[in-house]
Amino acid sequence: MACSVDGREIEVDACSVGPGVLSVVVGGRQIRCVLDGDAVVVDGRRVEFSRHDPRSWLGLRGAGVGADGPQAVKAPMPGRVIRVLVAAGQEVEAGEAVVVIEAMKMQNELHSPKTGRVARVGVKVGDAVAVGQVLAVVA
Repeated sequence: MACSVDGREIEVDACSVGPGVLSVVVGGRQIRCVLDGDAVVVDGRRVEFSRHDPRSWLGLRGAGVGADGPQAVKAPMPGRVIRVLVAAGQEVEAGEAVVVIEAMKMQNELHSPKTGRVARVGVKVGDAVAVGQVLAVVA
């Protein structure tokens, strides 16, 4: 598939190796990537991206779709909870840090997908988490 990186077109080959985890080959080099909303975590670095799939109905539905209703904050990789920054009932802004997990000796701040009220916090400090595990829900 063709991708644009900093305005340059490059060819990549990607395949899913688990929920939210991709194996990507770029220029013969294999890279493990973990998806986190509209970002990808590579070697502990979080990189924002945008995508366009002309076959996708989601791309035709308009901005703001999917923001209604409860939205989960999920673990993008296995790790351990080192901080819980919110409590159930607390108001949060979109993009506000909710939970911090440590994975591969790197701390990863996970953010609220929307502005709203924290409906549930499903983890506590010290908990081990799996890929895709719901850490909190914002309604």
